[in-house]
Amino acid sequence: MWRLILFSVFLLFVGCNKFLITADASSPRSRNLQTSGVVCAIVFSRDGKEFAAIVNHHVEKWDAKTWRLKSTFKGKILNCNRARFSPDLKKVATVGFERFEPGNFTIWNATASRVLMKLTAHQDAGGFLEPTFSHDGQLIAGVAENSVTVIWNIAKKKMLWSKFSDGITMYPAIAFTRDDSKLVEIGRNIILIRDVQTGDVIRKIYIGENSEAPCLDISPDDSTLAVNQGIYDKKGGHELYINLINTHSGKWIKKIRVNDSSITFILFSPDGRSVITGDEANSVNVWNVQNGSLMEQFTNSGKELQQAAISPDGKQIACVMLVEKSEYGR
Repeated sequence: MWRLILFSVFLLFVGCNKFLITADASSPRSRNLQTSGVVCAIVFSRDGKEFAAIVNHHVEKWDAKTWRLKSTFKGKILNCNRARFSPDLKKVATVGFERFEPGNFTIWNATASRVLMKLTAHQDAGGFLEPTFSHDGQLIAGVAENSVTVIWNIAKKKMLWSKFSDGITMYPAIAFTRDDSKLVEIGRNIILIRDVQTGDVIRKIYIGENSEAPCLDISPDDSTLAVNQGIYDKKGGHELYINLINTHSGKWIKKIRVNDSSITFILFSPDGRSVITGDEANSVNVWNVQNGSLMEQFTNSGKELQQAAISPDGKQIACVMLVEKSEYGR
């Protein structure tokens, strides 16, 4: 039994505005938590008792059982449109915009909204696209606009390495394996698996044609990659898939045909038996890893789902969705 938590972000034509609190009464297993501002990042605590979000530049914590707001911390976290929480929820990483802080990661104290440190790459790296914490919270990685991948040791404030990622173009997806020994990067048509300590490429996996912006997750036992793929056929049709790939051999395990709406996120369930996807049609789909069947689907009024987090027990999925301003008016 799954419960779906939806954070709604109302859009204007060129920006976002704040919104109100309502509940979705159509399903007891689904609820809209419309907060006081734009939601930029979301994550569950390790014990699953609460989840945190950056709302209108402020960190908020919610009770995962009651779905009630527990606390809002003072102070603003800047540049948080591409922010990520550390696994212990104590830190937030943001990326500097190329125009103002090219090549910078800023690490914030999540509750005090205080800058702890700035980690800077070389100035020609371009703006970083997204920060990614290791599972132990000690490392942070990112891919810059010029396809340079960088990893820092946060505690030592030291860059471990900076490597050019051939084939990893704009809008890549990156993730640490669960044991933090490897970094996986995916571009439009290639996957690179690197040694975290040296940056050396251990394996290249060629996906082939892919019309979609990459999404990626790694199974809890690090054995399987889940990545999306879009293929145009000779008649002009467009087919979308989830590819399950063996991390160690690079061989395809399974190809799951999904619906016709572009995937916006992919998550493995904590037991590794399911893959959860969100899409631009504003649906959350739960897929069986063994046979590729659709196990469950959640749909909600709105525009598209942008990011998500899953609780440690696998019973709740928290999503951020876009909603047109015209869809409310209360």
